[in-house]
Amino acid sequence: GRIESVASGVPRLDYYTSGGTAGCPALLVEPSGSNLCLQSQDFTTTWSPTNVTVSANVTGTTDPFGTNLAEQLFETTTSGLHFLAQTMSITSGTTYAGSIFFKKAAGSPDWMQVAFSTTGLAGFANFNLTSGTVGNVGAGCTGRIENYGNGWYRCTLIQTATASGTSGGPIPAFINNTDSVTRFVSYAGSTATSIYIFGAQLETGTVPTSYIPTTTASATRNADNISLSGAVSGCVGQTEGTIYAEVDLRALSVARSIFGVSLNSNTTDFANIQINSSNRIFARIRSNTGTVQDVTASSTVTGTTKIAMAYDSSGSVLAINGAIIGTNASGIASWSSGVNFVHVGNGPSAASGSSQGGFFNDRILAPVLYTTRLT
Repeated sequence: GRIESVASGVPRLDYYTSGGTAGCPALLVEPSGSNLCLQSQDFTTTWSPTNVTVSANVTGTTDPFGTNLAEQLFETTTSGLHFLAQTMSITSGTTYAGSIFFKKAAGSPDWMQVAFSTTGLAGFANFNLTSGTVGNVGAGCTGRIENYGNGWYRCTLIQTATASGTSGGPIPAFINNTDSVTRFVSYAGSTATSIYIFGAQLETGTVPTSYIPTTTASATRNADNISLSGAVSGCVGQTEGTIYAEVDLRALSVARSIFGVSLNSNTTDFANIQINSSNRIFARIRSNTGTVQDVTASSTVTGTTKIAMAYDSSGSVLAINGAIIGTNASGIASWSSGVNFVHVGNGPSAASGSSQGGFFNDRILAPVLYTTRLT
């Protein structure tokens, strides 16, 4: 139930399942991410309060790191809006994910709101901190809530900007025990009402990535580039084989690579399982001559999912959760030489930083290779 930082070369393991309970760890694979918010943990500076006061580094609870960096937001008795804001530039056509961690304090409301506040980016989403659910969401917006344990929930608002300008950023606004149908609610506050807050983040993209702390400047986290090269060709079926992955699909994101093999990390000869631009799981084998075999799932899936692709000279087959959902009878692609590169949660060219990397942006429970075609 705590966020940890790991060094380069150390796998990031998530021990929390989708429901927020501890279990067997999953490998977390994400693309590079940047937090555009400044002072993401210090709401006493850079942030502008409206009818709220901030108590810094409180000892009444530990934050998601297990320390005392969380802060407590108290209402004033003024009748009006009660929120914090930070001004940031936004660009038309860009999708933004604004997130913040909330925890109920004594006397805190059940409902909180994360909102944007500018022309072209003025959405909102409500979140229930008792049930851990998303309430009303503004038009064109998506709301997500994640259980981080110890009473903490990460609440996220996702929206695409329709005009350029400056945004109030992710705004924690008190909603006074009401799942409102509008952005911002005006009411008379109470000094007995408060909420714990932590870790504000504004980033581009349709899926919120792991929290990135900031101080006086934005900060960036490197991509999780996971691969194995060298003497691994004996682990890869060169004429027949099976590629298997068990994944936790929490926030399905388009054009992602889950698990596969290739020749020297290039995009010429490879076999892998992916998520296509329509959010459907599919398997692909590509040869150096440009021949491509595709098998595409007929529908999307979420949650813990078991995916297997088997191939040989008779063609390839894709199975999801034990059920075969498609076949391709064109036979195995003719690889130019021994395929010797394994990539987990990214595509063949991720090692060289190519856009072909297609980082998975989710959690992998098990990747397995077999040198024979399984049923």
